[in-house]
Amino acid sequence: MTNNEKKILKELILSQIQILKEDIVQLQALLQPIKKNCSLDIIDHKILKQDQDINFQRYEVANNRLSSLQDAYHAIDNQ
Repeated sequence: MTNNEKKILKELILSQIQILKEDIVQLQALLQPIKKNCSLDIIDHKILKQDQDINFQRYEVANNRLSSLQDAYHAIDNQ
């Protein structure tokens, strides 16, 4: 791999890392505990809990992908 190709690849990876970091911040905001609200019935509460579970899964996937991209970024220099 040429130095120019390494530079381009690193720029692409950095842009993906930045996007993922922004997504992670947004997902963290959605992971706040569900507050008891007397106006919510059991079904509404279960829907909110399900949404939170989905957001937690998305958060974990994003964190794993971020870690992989960071590893790939650092591995480029070792090629």
